[in-house]
Amino acid sequence: MDDSKISDKETTTHTGGLNWRLISAFLCFCFGTAFTLNIHPIGDGMWFWCAGLERHGVLLYSTLHLPLQPLFILLTAVGQDLFGVSWLGSKVLAVLQLAAFCYGLLLVARALPWKDVQGALLIAAAFSLSITPIYARFDDYHVTGYCFTLFSIVLLLRLRDEVRSGPILVAAALLGILSGLSVGNRLNDGVALAAASGLSLYFIARRMKIVAISCFFVVACSTFLLVILLTHDALHDWWMRTVILATAIKGGTGNIFLAPARLPVRMFRLLKSRGVAIPLVEELFLVASCVFLNVQRRLGRLHLRDRNTLLALGIAGFFLTLLLRQTCDRQPQEAVTEAGVLVSLILGAVVFFRAMRAVLLPESNRVNLLEVFLFFPAMQLFAGAMTSGISVFEAFWPIALLVLLLPISFPQAFRLTMPRDAYLVMATTLIIFSITYKTRVPYSWHHFTDRALFVDRQWYKHPVYGELYVERDQLAFMQQVCTDIHADGPATELLSLQNPYPNYFCNVAPWHNYVQTWYDTTSQQTIDTLDAELTAAPPKWIVYQRALDSMMQHEAIFTGGRPLPHRKLDQLIMNKIREGKWMVVQRTWFEGADWIVIRTRT
Repeated sequence: MDDSKISDKETTTHTGGLNWRLISAFLCFCFGTAFTLNIHPIGDGMWFWCAGLERHGVLLYSTLHLPLQPLFILLTAVGQDLFGVSWLGSKVLAVLQLAAFCYGLLLVARALPWKDVQGALLIAAAFSLSITPIYARFDDYHVTGYCFTLFSIVLLLRLRDEVRSGPILVAAALLGILSGLSVGNRLNDGVALAAASGLSLYFIARRMKIVAISCFFVVACSTFLLVILLTHDALHDWWMRTVILATAIKGGTGNIFLAPARLPVRMFRLLKSRGVAIPLVEELFLVASCVFLNVQRRLGRLHLRDRNTLLALGIAGFFLTLLLRQTCDRQPQEAVTEAGVLVSLILGAVVFFRAMRAVLLPESNRVNLLEVFLFFPAMQLFAGAMTSGISVFEAFWPIALLVLLLPISFPQAFRLTMPRDAYLVMATTLIIFSITYKTRVPYSWHHFTDRALFVDRQWYKHPVYGELYVERDQLAFMQQVCTDIHADGPATELLSLQNPYPNYFCNVAPWHNYVQTWYDTTSQQTIDTLDAELTAAPPKWIVYQRALDSMMQHEAIFTGGRPLPHRKLDQLIMNKIREGKWMVVQRTWFEGADWIVIRTRT
């Protein structure tokens, strides 16, 4: 595309007065640190054991049968080498990722052509919305991908005014490194980032477009290949476990590639439902009320003694109360996210059409360079749908990114006071309710739900992992499990189903390297092998978290209702118990699931 056909007249960057934005990023970091300290669910242990076994020479794919990409495990292994295996040491990587995430938001927000306080609100809104999903946490691989996306956008923002060949190629190479690492962290998100970065690079680079794109993809492929080689596993095993068998786990190729097409329909249906429409309408009313009051203030018509003013404030307060009540059920940020999915996809399609028209029809209208950044949230939405069965939870991060990028991409749309005020009211609402929600429910995943921040927790001195900050009832339950399995001396054989937290807390390596057997991360082949080994020579101890409702949910999402291989595994275990061949030592209903401590032999 001819560079003369690209226009960025509306790209004035605000660089003055960084203080409020810096304060906002720092406050986000502080909340994220407290948030990270409080997350220690009974479903933990997978990253710990994968990294620990990898450090001791166990191969991730040919031995552990891992369906995930290896980067986060490799990072966790490096963290264990540097900071040890203590619980507090395991939080160092989380805090580093949190710092990188907040810094990335700050760097992107510097391109906002708004006042410093307004930019600070958007930083906080993007941060709070991105951590709203029930499973969001900073010691996990999701936020690793978020950081790669943010720093890719920062590189492209700095590149848009560059005309020299050298810096353009350096930026292309750095973008390639970030995309390659992202693919090595999570395949679908990484491919989406590479596609968005490649498209944006083509339109933003003012010289040597083809060379820059070629450099980008070569470096991205080389970086990704290096990540795989660091596992010391065979490329064939990596391909089979993370692509072929992982695709089958998610319902097959057809289900994966059809999910993005079903995403808009899914979001539209959710918006039509009463549970989502009510908080959305309430929030829109609150936005309109606040904008109206601000306009009246600017016109000098707002006087607190005026009855109309008091009536307007009363109505706004009433709806704010309703919004607060909604936090007990559907969140207003959910409604904004679901509406944002449709907005993001429409804007992404329009920008793509405009960009392609500028390439194919040189006489067409000029294209604003900054519009291309909307490729990033749109691509991330498609990537999330491919892995989550079009769940709304995967949409929070892309819409948080959209909230931050929209004023950058379309600054002319916010020139007037009214739309900018409305946007800032929406951002403030997202901050209030997202932070309120995450304070009340820091983390939840199926049958693992953490209590509110700093509630019903205590510091406990673990004999292996040092100080733990853990919920009291969880601690009592796991101490009893460890007492049971160590009753006859130190246990050496322990299989935990579906997650390895009992192995972690009781400090017993997973039996036969079965780190986890979760429903959408374990292949048919792995479960069949486990069935055969349990039938032939089981471990002495099994801790089984029996959660048939979660199994049914995964069957509905990924297999069209067909039984998962875990059904057969469940039948095997329960038949052994009913026949008296295996003895139940403890059976407890905990965190909404049936926990069974099983002794298979004396």
